[in-house]
Amino acid sequence: MRIKSTISPSGTTLYLGNYDAYLEARQKQEAAKAAAEAENENAVPKANTVYKQKKERASEIRKRRAALSKCEREIEATEAEIDTLNEQLSNPETASDYEKMMEITNKITEQKAFADSLMNDWTELTLWLEENDV
Repeated sequence: MRIKSTISPSGTTLYLGNYDAYLEARQKQEAAKAAAEAENENAVPKANTVYKQKKERASEIRKRRAALSKCEREIEATEAEIDTLNEQLSNPETASDYEKMMEITNKITEQKAFADSLMNDWTELTLWLEENDV
């Protein structure tokens, strides 16, 4: 029986047996080392994944809040435009001009449809934020 030894930074290792036993023991050590490294590599991405998911969630919440603010400003502007158009309709000069009245009425209809669309968007954003914002 022969004894084989190796010297490494962590110390000296003795292997009992012939050269084949030494190779077999080294392969087992390398396999164990590779498995330990794989576990460490898997653990790190999990932590990174959780961090990344939190960042993505926070980013999505910020985007939705910004969209909600923009939607609210657009709703206010659209309602102000509708009010202005309604005032134009009540103007005696406009009331006497049929074509002008039809043009203003069509604009009012378009603005109301746009306002309804914005209100639907606002509702969806508000519900999403209530469900997902902590």
